[in-house]
Amino acid sequence: MKIDKEVVVAEAERILKENKETQLQFLERVVPGFINSILRPSPDYWKNFGMYWWNLQDILKNYAPKEYRAYVRATGGEDEFGADEEIKKEYNYGTDMYNWVAAHLYVDYRVKSYQFGAGNAHQHTTEEGDIRQYVPGVGLVDEPDVSRSSDLH
Repeated sequence: MKIDKEVVVAEAERILKENKETQLQFLERVVPGFINSILRPSPDYWKNFGMYWWNLQDILKNYAPKEYRAYVRATGGEDEFGADEEIKKEYNYGTDMYNWVAAHLYVDYRVKSYQFGAGNAHQHTTEEGDIRQYVPGVGLVDEPDVSRSSDLH
């Protein structure tokens, strides 16, 4: 599931207004706490972010205090064939703040829809409208539905 950008922008603006912070101030404040209280005690937690993880991992690398940077580089690894740059690009909302908010809205959605769990697959809808299963640490695990695209010809 991809979160609509309008929803992400509105939520980011709400958070910044409520906290009376800039994007930089917010990320510098929350990233260390997220690493220390979420990722360090539960290293597989990153898998809950699915396709949103790759942009979130970049945020963590950029805003983590020096003592956490080596840990962040090791957390999350890469998919079987490396980080999927197409997915990373597709799930990029344009700013670090928007990417942070989108990733957390996605986890909230998974919790509310009873899909939460590091071992659960994530649904990814391609630009062609095919629904694929994405497993963090592995990547896309099924082939696109070619019968659907052949019906269009």
